[in-house]
Amino acid sequence: MSRPLTIVISDRTSAVAEEALAAITDLVAVKPADLDKIPAMRPMVLFVFHTLPISGEFLERCDTLKLLVRMAVGYDNIDIARAGELGIAVSNVPAYGTEEVADSAMTHILNLYRQTYQIEAWTQKNEPLADAPHIADVVPNMVRIRGQKLGLIGLGAIGYAVCQRAKVFGFEVSFYDPYLPEGYEKDRGISRHTSCDDLLKESDIVSLHCKLTEENHHMLNADAIARMKRGARIVNVARGGLIDEPALIAALKSGQISCAALDVQEREPYIRAESPFCGIPNVYCLPHVAWFSQQGLTDIWNTAVGETKRALAPGATHDCLKTCINRHVLKPCEKRWS
Repeated sequence: MSRPLTIVISDRTSAVAEEALAAITDLVAVKPADLDKIPAMRPMVLFVFHTLPISGEFLERCDTLKLLVRMAVGYDNIDIARAGELGIAVSNVPAYGTEEVADSAMTHILNLYRQTYQIEAWTQKNEPLADAPHIADVVPNMVRIRGQKLGLIGLGAIGYAVCQRAKVFGFEVSFYDPYLPEGYEKDRGISRHTSCDDLLKESDIVSLHCKLTEENHHMLNADAIARMKRGARIVNVARGGLIDEPALIAALKSGQISCAALDVQEREPYIRAESPFCGIPNVYCLPHVAWFSQQGLTDIWNTAVGETKRALAPGATHDCLKTCINRHVLKPCEKRWS
């Protein structure tokens, strides 16, 4: 009988993970471009780093697959309902990257106020910034932080971590999150909005920290952006699909939005020359890296290894999994699970 196969969709595996799993499974890497070759390789476990779509049709072809581990928190790129119907458990890595993403968001927020990226771009011209009027021309959006109103859409672990950081810098922080219980804000010293519209109207800068769903797709569309303060700022380290990109581009050009920082885009992987934001001076984009640190990557691999060991243990059932996210739709399947 051949050994179970675990595939990571990436251009490399982890030596530590290979060693940790050596006794129970072979771990190999398959590049994202070769996704369609995976079903024929008959893996039992699949690790998905990227946001490339994992469709129901693809999962139907993976007739030996019992566990798919999304190597991140978000899983909107995976058809978890169809996976459940097929008896495929889907797990994620919920307990990593909070500090990294919050630190990255705070970096973007500070950059949009202190205009670090604009000044650095100016230095590449090898021209001096001669005096205060000249500086004001180059970075007209550089204003004092203290007293500015920061609105957070979503106050989960990351949103709250951003809140804690922002208060130290003097921001007046408020949030909108319809999923948190009434009174959640009382002992945290934060103002709460009962509607997203109210937050948009009152905030000087809005930072997105919610997962992407059918309901909130393009939540920042032309109408929503028009209701924001003129000259407001936007930071997105959550999901690209939360923002209607053509609407944001129009707002950046008109001055309705003074500047924006985006770690995520609707089309990923991000390639600057192919991005609709290319050439727009008051926005800067990064290629979905807010989550990364060497320590965070270790946390991801450790979680994936743990779930794999539980899934491939003799007589294992999906009840043994610790981070399964589709348990509510997971149907019994004897060919995959005992």
